[in-house]
Amino acid sequence: MAKRTPETNRRKIIEEQRKKARAAERRKTVLTIVISTLVGAALIGGSVYFSVQSKHKGPKTALKNVGGTITDAGCLDPKAEDVDPKAISDATKHTTATVDYGANIPPTSGQHNPSPLPVGAKKFYSRSENPPPERAVHNLEHGYVVVWYDKTVSDADIKLLQSAADAAEGKFLIVPWQRGDFPGDKHIVLTAWSERQQCGGVSGDAMQKFMDTYGGAHGKAPEKGAI
Repeated sequence: MAKRTPETNRRKIIEEQRKKARAAERRKTVLTIVISTLVGAALIGGSVYFSVQSKHKGPKTALKNVGGTITDAGCLDPKAEDVDPKAISDATKHTTATVDYGANIPPTSGQHNPSPLPVGAKKFYSRSENPPPERAVHNLEHGYVVVWYDKTVSDADIKLLQSAADAAEGKFLIVPWQRGDFPGDKHIVLTAWSERQQCGGVSGDAMQKFMDTYGGAHGKAPEKGAI
C-alpha cells in the first residue's frame, strides 16, 4: 500500500472542500428557485384575488350622485352668518358646558367643547349615538363641513345620508340634531364655519358644491389647517 505524501493529503482536502462548496451552491440555487416560485405564485394569486374583488365591489359612488339634485332637494342658497366674538377668543371659545345655540337651528360657529369629534373614526353619527353639538362645532372651527339632520328625517333619507358619508372625502361629518326640529320643510342643514345651507331632502350634489366652496382650505374657519 502506497504511503500518502503531504502533497496527496493537501490535494484530497482541497478536492473535498470544492465538493462541499459545489454542493452548497447547488442547495443555494435550488432554494432560490423555490423561493422565487413561491413569491411569483403569491403575486399572481394576489393579483387575481384583487381583480376578482374589484369586479364584485364595483366603483365607489361619487358624493354628487347621492340623493337628488339641489333643486329636487329644495335647497336654499347658502347664507353667510356672523361669528360670535366669544367663538374666536382663546379665553372664551372652549367650554365643557352645554352651549345654547338656539333650539331649532344648528350653529355655524360659537363656543364649543375643547375636544372635536375624532378624526377618521367615522363620518356618520346616528340618533342613538347623538354626539354633543359642542364637539361638532369644534370640527367646524377646523374647516369641516357638518351636515345636521333633525328628528323628522325619514329612514329612507337616513340611508341616503349614510351613503353620502361613505362617499364623501375630506373634512366631512353628518350628525343628528336632537334639540328641536328645523323650521319649515328644511330638515337637513349643511354648515361650515359661518356658512349655512338649508335643504328639504338629501342632495349629494349640494353637499359636494358646499364642500368645494366652504370646506377645508376654501372656507373661513380660523383653524382650517388643523386636523
